Amino acid sequence: HLLAGATGRVTLASWPLEQRKEFLSSHPLPQFTAHSITDAGQFLAAIEETGRTGIAFEREEYLVGVHAVAVPITGPNGAFVALLWTIGFASHFDDTAMERAGQLLQAEAKGISQALGDR
Repeated sequence: HLLAGATGRVTLASWPLEQRKEFLSSHPLPQFTAHSITDAGQFLAAIEETGRTGIAFEREEYLVGVHAVAVPITGPNGAFVALLWTIGFASHFDDTAMERAGQLLQAEAKGISQALGDR
């Protein structure tokens, strides 16, 4: 789903702010779990954080018992073309493991992005 946790944040972070706001005003945020962010303002803040750091983290927002980390892959001129995403069971994929996964995903995404023409 486009608005699902980490992958949604990475995708929408590639859009201009006004496009994000317009999209969210016409597409209500779904409640996948009790942890899902359903407030557009909170989701926009999470997207902004993803845009700033280049990593999206989510904790049981899309699937109960599952945490996720996602990063963008870019092509020529920094255009968003894909993303890398990993998930883990919440019982073992804690904040430390998620941070490490984010670093590893960013390093891999950088190599892929460069191979696609992003400098």
